[in-house]
Amino acid sequence: MSYVWYFAYGSNLDKKKFEKRVGKFLESKRAVLPGYRICFNTFHPGWNCGVADIVESEGDRVYGVVYRITEEQLARLDKAVGVPEFYRRMVVEVETEDGPVTAYTYTTVKKRDFVAPSESYLGHILRGLRQHGWGEEALEALKRAARR
Repeated sequence: MSYVWYFAYGSNLDKKKFEKRVGKFLESKRAVLPGYRICFNTFHPGWNCGVADIVESEGDRVYGVVYRITEEQLARLDKAVGVPEFYRRMVVEVETEDGPVTAYTYTTVKKRDFVAPSESYLGHILRGLRQHGWGEEALEALKRAARR
């Protein structure tokens, strides 16, 4: 069986939500994506609000987690998030406590300037950050991006 890493920075940080989409994951590690920032630049009709995206931004970083999943689970995730109409998959290099990891992640296709997230959507991300042991720095960075 072939495994891959997937970097989550949005609602898939919430373990329960993520497992509903793809099933049990093999392992997870906190991870940081350097050279990007998190933003809310796309309206999602399913959430009825702005959803998280990442954009290149020198000197910034995105807090998240890498999940080790099967290629079959990644294909299920593609379908769940709306590849290729809503998101497109990309490869990124993230930093974990155990060293660098090459992972798949997603970026939105139809970007706007700023679309506010709902409290419910933001709650999934905040809950996920806490579940994975991120502290105030990560939580505040997310809240700042959501207030833009």
